[in-house]
Amino acid sequence: MLTTPGERPGPTAAERVRTVCARAAAAQVAGCAGESVADPVPCPVHHLLEDGSFALTVHNRSALAAAGAGSPVVVELLDRAPTAGDEAVRSLVWIRGRAHRPSPAGIPQVLDAIAARHPHPALLDVGHRDTLLVVSVASIVFADTTGAENVDRRAVLAAHPDPFCHAEFAWVHHLQQHHPEMVERLRLHLPRRQRQGRIRLLGLDRYGLTVRTEGPKGNWEARVPFLMPVSDDATLSRALRALMACPFGAGLRPRSPGTG
Repeated sequence: MLTTPGERPGPTAAERVRTVCARAAAAQVAGCAGESVADPVPCPVHHLLEDGSFALTVHNRSALAAAGAGSPVVVELLDRAPTAGDEAVRSLVWIRGRAHRPSPAGIPQVLDAIAARHPHPALLDVGHRDTLLVVSVASIVFADTTGAENVDRRAVLAAHPDPFCHAEFAWVHHLQQHHPEMVERLRLHLPRRQRQGRIRLLGLDRYGLTVRTEGPKGNWEARVPFLMPVSDDATLSRALRALMACPFGAGLRPRSPGTG
């Protein structure tokens, strides 16, 4: 991904991990021993708890449901891009640790903590079709198209998900489908050599936009930062209009007739 001197900050790796944990629609877990990893099984429910442990559910028939306390596991979370294409999976999070089954008395407390933030219908399957596991996290790795890095667990706990993590898809599709002229003008914020070809909006967060240009000389991804971080739909709308050099949308008002 393109970076430029003096570029305004984007989300940290810890923030991106929190965002993926909050948004990821697909997750799977596998038992592991050293470098050997068993076949993964899906996790209908997955949630980062406030104490830094990671809760998930697996089918009762899976080997992990019957594994002993402290079994080593690796959890994989997939973050999919709002637009289809060769960048459909834009980032991954791997969480390694040791899994255990909460005591029968502790299960309702964990389920309540998850439901308060993520009221997933599959929570109702715990104790019937699915088994609840809690992973004591040992390490977290974040990976995207630029590479992979270890992320400190304490930094992840101190970070917050992006405020647009659940609304990003709707915003990106709205801009692509109903305001293509706004997306087209984003190329003016790119280096001249990367302005050629088709331009697509790949994502947005509170710090800015991620765009992709596809031309005869290759494809480029770049960040288009906002003047300052945004926090809600109103500030996002103003930031987008500021990028388009629209003064009225940035908070100014047209002059009344006859004013100087």
